[in-house]
Amino acid sequence: MHVGAEPLIYVADTENDRIVMLDPVGNVLGVSGRIRRPAAITQDDQLDLLVVNNTNRVYRINLLEANHVIGNARIDTILTLEQRDHPNWRFTAIAAYLGRSYYVTRTGTETADNAIVQFDENDKLVGPLPLLPGALAFFP
Repeated sequence: MHVGAEPLIYVADTENDRIVMLDPVGNVLGVSGRIRRPAAITQDDQLDLLVVNNTNRVYRINLLEANHVIGNARIDTILTLEQRDHPNWRFTAIAAYLGRSYYVTRTGTETADNAIVQFDENDKLVGPLPLLPGALAFFP
């Protein structure tokens, strides 16, 4: 779940493969197109939603372009060449910062896969942040 800047509430409806948009009192305002088993959600400063779903992809729901009608919003899949080379990566959490940039927690089969990675404002994978041993123990 994410409380947006509008303020609206966004819920990752994992079992129904969608994001639900609610007003502050809980009335459903709309639902997104299909995103398979969304797990975590955030919002950038353009009011677009960023979603991860335990795959190596990030999804951007373009609310600004759709005049904030979530059912009409285009869903872009962010899949860089590095992500393509690592199909075993799983993105488990996401947080926006500094405009359209964002952090994603990443797990995988190799110890080096377990990291917090940064994407820039152009959805380019910048790289993992240096972590202390055991730091990802707090992430799902």
